[in-house]
Amino acid sequence: MDTDCLVPMCGKDYRGDYHWWLQDGEKIYDLTAEQYYSVGQLPPYENGKPSKWYGWGQRPHQRSLNLIVRVLGKENVTDELLTY
Repeated sequence: MDTDCLVPMCGKDYRGDYHWWLQDGEKIYDLTAEQYYSVGQLPPYENGKPSKWYGWGQRPHQRSLNLIVRVLGKENVTDELLTY
């Protein structure tokens, strides 16, 4: 991934559920987009807004942290991020 500025984004999908992805300018990073394409729908990028991390307060939910580690690899995740 060639970026230094990922912004958490969130938008309501066709079912009224929230969907999250990361964005750097116009570049979208969405590991779960296939769930929409596989049923003939589009991810809700057009109504997305900058969001806080999925979690409580300013702290990412443990599921978010686990996904970050899976995507980046533990060696690329700083202790600062993991100690929320």
